[in-house]
Amino acid sequence: MKKITLAFVATAVAMLLSCATKPAPEPEPEPKTIVESIYVDGKIFTGYVFKEILQVAITPAPDAEKITLTAENAVFNQKTTELTFTGTNWGDAQRYPDAHFTVLGTIATPAQYVLYGSTPAKPLIALRGNLLENGKDYHYDEAARLLTFDVPLDVENDSYVIHWKKSTTEIVSIVNKVEDFEEAYDALYKAWNVPEEAPSEAPATESAESAPVQEPQHD
Repeated sequence: MKKITLAFVATAVAMLLSCATKPAPEPEPEPKTIVESIYVDGKIFTGYVFKEILQVAITPAPDAEKITLTAENAVFNQKTTELTFTGTNWGDAQRYPDAHFTVLGTIATPAQYVLYGSTPAKPLIALRGNLLENGKDYHYDEAARLLTFDVPLDVENDSYVIHWKKSTTEIVSIVNKVEDFEEAYDALYKAWNVPEEAPSEAPATESAESAPVQEPQHD
């Protein structure tokens, strides 16, 4: 994403007066680009909670031409992060299961993510190779499946992983810039993804009817 910087020329006196009379404004959050959205049962979700959607680029198939939709055509549900489209033939997303979506917008602060289809199993959240703790570094609303980071997170530039279980055999993973912390993330994942032990069966006992009958022995 290209950044355009506007330069303003002013005299030294004007700059001094401005600094003396006006406090420095808070910087506006920069738009963030999320490359991959989630496709679930014919619906499209960003997973990440956006404060504002600016545009959505759609690639219907790997070799197809990209289609760009403005915010006027994209309807975003902040609670579910579902994306729907109006005024275009993309209203029926189920017809395009192989499409790739690039969403441009401003991420909500603090960063939030909806863990779709998650089971009651505790998710694995790690940042820069370190395990994050629920209630301290993030909060997870199990009913809403909403993960809210309490520590600062740059979703584009930070190194982090988010893993959650949809079933005992299916795991969903969101990873970003993991190269520098691969060993740490691998160790955390192995410790987290321990297969559940099947309940042991009680040893079979023989009933009086099924027990073998021993004949008395005679000398």
